[in-house]
Parts: sequence; C-alpha cells; structure tokens
Amino acid sequence: MEDKLKAVATHGAVKNLPTELLTIDKYGDWLDQRREEYSSFIKIVNRNNERSVFSIYSNGMQSGRDTWSYNFSAIQLKFNFDKTIEFYNQEVSRYKSNPNSYEKIINSSKMKWDKAQIDGISKQRFVDEFKPNLVVIVAYRPFVKQSFYYDKFWIHRTGQFAKMFPGKENNLIITCSGKGTYEFSCLMTNSIVDVQFIQNGLSYPRYLYQNNDSAEGLQGLFTKVDAISQQAIAHFKAVYTEPEAAAIDADSVFYYIYGIMHSPDYRSTYADNLSKELPRIPRVKSFADFNSFEKAGRRLAGLHVNYENSHCIPAVRSMRLKIRAIKPPA
Repeated sequence: MEDKLKAVATHGAVKNLPTELLTIDKYGDWLDQRREEYSSFIKIVNRNNERSVFSIYSNGMQSGRDTWSYNFSAIQLKFNFDKTIEFYNQEVSRYKSNPNSYEKIINSSKMKWDKAQIDGISKQRFVDEFKPNLVVIVAYRPFVKQSFYYDKFWIHRTGQFAKMFPGKENNLIITCSGKGTYEFSCLMTNSIVDVQFIQNGLSYPRYLYQNNDSAEGLQGLFTKVDAISQQAIAHFKAVYTEPEAAAIDADSVFYYIYGIMHSPDYRSTYADNLSKELPRIPRVKSFADFNSFEKAGRRLAGLHVNYENSHCIPAVRSMRLKIRAIKPPA
C-alpha cells in the first residue's frame, strides 16, 4: 500500500501513472498468460477418451470428519469411532421410537453429521461396530501418515482409491496440486492420500486394479493392469530414433514424468499454465535427456516414498522441547 501511495504522490495523480495496454488471450487470461506450446504436450489425463498418459485419476480422500477418521494411534482411532457409532445408533433408536417428533442432536464431541448419517436415520439403518480390518494407512500431509477408518458410511467422498489400493495390494501414485493453486507441486507416495495432502490434489497411479468379483470397497480379488496408456508409451517412443528408445515402457514413462515435474525449468517456464490447468508432459529433445529425467525421477521416488527408512543427516540432531505450563489469565 505504501508503494502505491508513493507512486501516486510521485506522479501527482492516478491519471498520470504510466499504463500498459493489456490484450486478453484466447484462454480468457488478462494477466499471467499461458505459453501456447504447452497445449501441444500430451495431457496427463483426459475424460473425453483423447490421448493422455493416465487412464484414471482420483481426488484425495475427503472424510468430512478428519477429527474422527484420522489418528496417529489405531487404538485411539477405535476409541473415537466406538463413541461415534454408539451415538449414531442411539439416534437411530430415538428416531425409530418417534419419527414424527425426532430432531437430531448436534454434539460435535461425539459425531459430525453428513448426508450418509442423515439418510441412515430416516431409513432406520443401524451400523455395525468398529471393524479393525478397515483401518488403513493414509498420507494425511507430505511425509505424515496416519491411521484412517475406511468405512464408506463414514466417508464423505472416497475418490477412486478402491481401484488403486484394494485390500493389501501395492501401488505408487503421483499426487499433484490442483488447478488454482499458487504454486505447482507434486509428491509420490505408496498409499492413499488426503484431499489436502497437497492442496486440492489429484492422484495418478502406476497401476489400476480391476475387480474380478462382486465385492466392494477394500475386499475381493483383483487383476493388476497398467494405468499408463499404450498411446502414451507410443507417443514417447515415436520421437526418439536411438535403438535404446524401443525399451521405453510404462515404468519409464511414469518415472520420466516424475522427473520432469520436479524440473525447475518446467515449473518456472509453465508456471502460469500449471496454475490454471492440469499438467501436460513435454517430450525432451533427445533420448539421452529422456533417460536422465527418468533416472532422476526414480531417485526422487526412492527418497520420497521410502523417507521413513532414509538415513538421518549427521548434522541434524533431534531435540526434546519442554513446554512450560501456561497459566490462564486471571
């Protein structure tokens, strides 16, 4: 504000300030206009069956009740949900005894209401007790994992994670910040992620698991298939003439993408595009460069996914902080 007032004072009046003519581009941008060549890159995902890298993506897990659904302690998680389930079933009983005069009780210490619970009351649906086998590990924030209760009745939106992490199956996902974020970022994990793991994040998996029976959720028998399209693999192979390029496969593309997404040049050059639309992936000029980005992506993936097993940097020491008791004001 002081800089603006100073500029006005220097020029005597607002009308005397220097101006610049702005021209809107075809995307409707007045400021921070996108680079045109970005539109020629392959899309990371596409709903309209056009050529893209991944065949599926997912929003992060939206519990709608993080206080209950997440906990560092699986024991505490069960304790919290035992109270919630007991409270909900009591509400069902109250409704069942006198539906015409029923009014739900709002008690934030016991349960947060959502559409599933409101509908459940009207349908007089009781819920079963807490099921320990539905506790899974979710990346709540970068490098912070917690226990999570994966019962669809208690989740606002589950995304597509039942197709990415069914049962005890393994997978890797790249989660990128969503459109409208201030700065693009991405991180690879080997678990389900929360919707704010990275701001409004969207996740792209290495594999997709197809259900072979009628089971739902995290149960059943599954077939593991590539989530990276054959079109994408052919797209990257086509531009390189070296014989070694024939070895490009889904793994190569997956880690190449992760390397590219961490390139400072990519992030700075296409910062305006990345803030307004989903990522697109360029093809670097030579296979040697492709190979370098792939190797970098693999190394970064190893560090990011296996951070819990990484060696501590010798210069960093852990410290135990003591917090003095704070007396309330008189």
